[in-house]
Amino acid sequence: ARMVPVCVATDTGGSIRIASAFCGVAGIKPTYGTVPSRGVVPLAPSLDTVGVIARQVGDLWPVLRVMQGRDELPTTAAPARDLVGCRIGMAPRLANLLGEPDRVRAYEGALVWCQRAGVHLIELVTPKAEDFRAVFSIVQGFEAVQTHTRTLGIYPGRKDRYGADVAERLAWACAITESEYRVARRRADQLGRELQSAMGEVDAMLTPVALTAPPFLHSPDTVSIDGREVAVRDAVMGFTVPQNVAGLPTVSFPAGLCEDGLPFGVQLTALPGRDLDALLLAESLEQLLNVPAEDSGAR
Repeated sequence: ARMVPVCVATDTGGSIRIASAFCGVAGIKPTYGTVPSRGVVPLAPSLDTVGVIARQVGDLWPVLRVMQGRDELPTTAAPARDLVGCRIGMAPRLANLLGEPDRVRAYEGALVWCQRAGVHLIELVTPKAEDFRAVFSIVQGFEAVQTHTRTLGIYPGRKDRYGADVAERLAWACAITESEYRVARRRADQLGRELQSAMGEVDAMLTPVALTAPPFLHSPDTVSIDGREVAVRDAVMGFTVPQNVAGLPTVSFPAGLCEDGLPFGVQLTALPGRDLDALLLAESLEQLLNVPAEDSGAR
């Protein structure tokens, strides 16, 4: 909407990246814990990350640096990285989910452009997206209940003030036991280590943010895929929760327009602490895919 140049946002399971992809702008979910969360009302403390949304990748770093409060970091990012010889991982187990054909083609087209630019594409063997989503649901649900009951003290006493969708998820999560949570937390840590290990041979991993169009105003919680109505969360979060579970820095940026004229977004994920590397590489890819920031959000 061009109302502000940048904004602060939070990402527990994809909120920064999904919003950025659907709106044709850029966003970063930093490495878990690198931006202080003091003053932020938590949802799931072990997953929550404070980050930035901006019109283009190059605008993310200056704000992120200030938010991290680390004076030793450069005040400006280096020139965008040369793509020739760069190693980018593809993760079929994190990308082979529900999707619309035109958006699958958009993702495949982005990979083709990467190859033409001299990028080496390497297929990674990662845990399945479904495994990440299963443990995420338990961890996020249990911690959300603790936040609303103990930290905020407003549930269930004021549950009549909640929207139906949030109330339903909290009601479901109330049944999660502490034992189930601890098992899921250990499994989440294991999956995170496996994902990091798989990424050890590449500079970054490139996956879709969503393979579906944004929902319509008249039906904000569902999208249509192959003629079926699917919950937005189910259609999108399989792509985005692995990075939260593993605590990895991830940059979402525009990768062209789909056949319906709406923007398509991809995300570049790096290993912990390599936020700046991810941003520099994402900026190069953003320039390669040639989506002007001033045009992408207006289509």
